[in-house]
Amino acid sequence: MKRIIILALVISLFAVACTPADSNASDGGTAVSYNTKELVEKITADYSLSGGEYYTSYSQELGGYLDSDLVLSYYGDMGEVPDMEAVEEYCVYIDGSDPNLQKELGVFKTKAGTDKETFLSFMRSRIAAMLENAKNYPSVDQEPLKNAEFFIEGDYVVYVVVKGDADDIADFIKDNID
Repeated sequence: MKRIIILALVISLFAVACTPADSNASDGGTAVSYNTKELVEKITADYSLSGGEYYTSYSQELGGYLDSDLVLSYYGDMGEVPDMEAVEEYCVYIDGSDPNLQKELGVFKTKAGTDKETFLSFMRSRIAAMLENAKNYPSVDQEPLKNAEFFIEGDYVVYVVVKGDADDIADFIKDNID
């Protein structure tokens, strides 16, 4: 009887030791949890996105965070704006260096109880307006706008506008937020 119990314990310990620390990680390894700024900076580095501006809740410098004027100009819709008081932390990357190719990424960690669908609708409205405007300019590459990714994952509201890699970036974000 002791042998059976010892054998069962050894098998259990072996099974636990061989299980990945985070089975949700896409590569079978351990997922890393980033804050919004670290996450967006990693993505822009890994996907060679450069030339844009970062706006983050970690910044204390004017122009480094989304003040009320920037929130209105980027995400305002008919005078309404998303409630930034409902956001715990955020990082937004907007690259306007090439007016013919839009590249944006926004990761917003909302506070508990936030209406995330309404918050996400402001992001969708921004990209829809950009797409509508792009139709007037044949040189503008509409593909990133048409294939933008929008999603809610837990307390996070996210949008991704890049050419060709939006799905991969969205999956990376989902795998690396808490």
